[in-house]
Amino acid sequence: MFTTDITEEVLARQQIKEGEERFRATFEQAAVGIAHVSLNGGFLRINRQFCEIAGYSHEELSGLTFQDITYPDDLEADLDQMQSLLDGKENTYSMEKRYLRKGGQQVWINLTVSILRDDTGRPMYFVSVIEDITPRKRAEEALRESEGKFRNLVEQSPLSIQILNIDGQIIQVNEAWKKLWGISEEDLEDVLGKYNVLEDEEARKLGIIPLIEKAFRGEVVLLPEFQYDASNTMENLEIGYVAAKKRWVQARLYPIRNSNGKIVNVVHIEEDITERKQAEDKVQNYQQRLKALASQLTIAEERERRRIAADLHDHVGQSLALARMQLATAIKSTDDSSIADLCGEVSENLLEAIRDTKNLIFELSSPSMNEIGLGAALSEWLEENIEKKHGLHVEFIDDGNKRLLDDDVRSLLYRNVRELLTNVIKHGQANTVSVRLDNSSDSIRITVQDDGVGCDVQEKMEKANPYDSFGLFSIQERMTDLGGQMEILSEPGKGCTVILTVPVGNGEKKKGSEVQGSEFKG
Repeated sequence: MFTTDITEEVLARQQIKEGEERFRATFEQAAVGIAHVSLNGGFLRINRQFCEIAGYSHEELSGLTFQDITYPDDLEADLDQMQSLLDGKENTYSMEKRYLRKGGQQVWINLTVSILRDDTGRPMYFVSVIEDITPRKRAEEALRESEGKFRNLVEQSPLSIQILNIDGQIIQVNEAWKKLWGISEEDLEDVLGKYNVLEDEEARKLGIIPLIEKAFRGEVVLLPEFQYDASNTMENLEIGYVAAKKRWVQARLYPIRNSNGKIVNVVHIEEDITERKQAEDKVQNYQQRLKALASQLTIAEERERRRIAADLHDHVGQSLALARMQLATAIKSTDDSSIADLCGEVSENLLEAIRDTKNLIFELSSPSMNEIGLGAALSEWLEENIEKKHGLHVEFIDDGNKRLLDDDVRSLLYRNVRELLTNVIKHGQANTVSVRLDNSSDSIRITVQDDGVGCDVQEKMEKANPYDSFGLFSIQERMTDLGGQMEILSEPGKGCTVILTVPVGNGEKKKGSEVQGSEFKG
């Protein structure tokens, strides 16, 4: 009996079987698609992942070739690469291509192909490994679309846009930027090569470099409106350019960060506001002309008031007083009682006319202000028109310092104080009012204070009916015209204090009446 030891053979077969099982498991469970492809393109062996990527079942792919499922536009390049493998020019190749899935949907793959040969070097079949890269391709396409939209937005924007690198150099501009600064396409490369926003001397003169630097440190920056002279910049850069412009702009800077939060660019957006500034200047000049005209009209009105008041005082008032004196003489010289009585009645009527004329003179202007001064004129008006006529307790305080005032300034201050006191009578519901006149080395100050109902100053000046606050507005405008100011201090239920201040240089003159007056307490 003969026996043969087959232990080694059994072990070898077992190892081969285990290897084949490992290969099948690896082949089937691989995360990528794997296919053995015949030399004519037929699928000899495919794994599950290949079926899922290609969109066909195992049985369906067994009856197809790779040519059948390749997107037509990608087939020629794939065939050329395969021929290079067959000719021995290459051992492997990789490419990105598209498959057409069963429903006609495109799927992008990354294909790697190698060729397997027998011991004689004869080609047997191709080994193809595919990876689904559709999500990446879609992301790339979305990025391209986004970049295209961004480019269109930048190019078509009416706002001037610069994209700067972190060193302050321009890497991209749009047409609006070139148009704003008058830079031609021929000169653009020279300008971009030499210009650096962080070294801009014109911006440094304007004082905006520290704000620009903030954007490069990560802040969103809105620059104040400024007028930029691009011709100076071209000269500083030694660029022989004559069409650069001087424009008013409003600029904003935005830092751009990458996914790690690092600043990679700064976007500099400029809006041309030159036409708006020119329109604003025209409006402002027109307003100034209107204010000057209004001021002239006010002064002319005050002068006419003074003239009429003086005429009434010097002519009408004196004529009435003289007529009354003559009637008194006539009464004494007649023995006829009826004539005496009649003359007495006429004298009383003349006395009433004198009083009315005096009141009218005070309403127009104080004719004696030139002689007795602003302080005395205010004191006299307080006594006659506030205390006697309206029954308010009044107090006038003069610091006694003397200062010469221009006639127009004196008249406007007198009118302002009277209007303030008229407001107190109409709306203040006060029991006591005081007026204080102070003369310092640099200003004249008049303080009008009452113990009335007070008010919300902001609401009074801004939200109230314009007709109600027009008097205060007029006073404020007159004070502005004089180079002075009006300050109102008040709260509901706590009375009101108004302070009128005029700089000394705006009120003094070489000849004129003095700001003086006696203290009067009613």
